[in-house]
Amino acid sequence: LYGDARLTGTGACVYAEFLGKKQAEQVQKGLSVNWSCFVAKGLNRSPLLEALPVS
Repeated sequence: LYGDARLTGTGACVYAEFLGKKQAEQVQKGLSVNWSCFVAKGLNRSPLLEALPVS
């Protein structure tokens, strides 16, 4: 209906990719009646990796 829904690695969340922020926010408005949802920008690399000690 809105896009290809996918699960996070832990299976705790469902997410979908959109062409832009405006499209994502439009879908969010329709879903937020029954679901807890938010729009977030995807990252290719976790910022937490920078905090790990390198040996």
